[in-house]
Amino acid sequence: MLLLLACSLAHDDSGEIEVPDDPPVIATASVECDPDDAKWRVDLTTEHWTGGGRLWFSTDGDYVEDHRIDSVEAEGDGSADRLELDLSIVADWTDASGGSSTVFNCGVPELTGFLAVYDRDGTTVADCRVLGDAPERWADWKVGTCTDTVTVKAG
Repeated sequence: MLLLLACSLAHDDSGEIEVPDDPPVIATASVECDPDDAKWRVDLTTEHWTGGGRLWFSTDGDYVEDHRIDSVEAEGDGSADRLELDLSIVADWTDASGGSSTVFNCGVPELTGFLAVYDRDGTTVADCRVLGDAPERWADWKVGTCTDTVTVKAG
């Protein structure tokens, strides 16, 4: 009985967790395109919680797709987050839909992408990655500047 009492006195049951206020940093980034399944998959892990993320795709800066990347698995203590996005590939650009489908096939020449994770406020870019041969174009297209890259894996 005394052991149970001692355990209950030592336990903090206030329900409050002190979550670090550190900005999220991308720990791993994976971008895969599978031409057989006609699908893109983005998987990010971060240190610290995020406010979600975004992926932009473009070849020319005129037609830019914008896809939200959602958190699918966050640590309860705020130490890590995992974000995931699956995009099916459609034949007609008018059928492309943010967050679910893209017109960009695997291996499209000149395709570049910009991945961003947001601070917990959901608006401040905390970290980013770019893909493609000319990542500097995103600064010209007024999306942002990012020097870290990720390589697209063919599925």
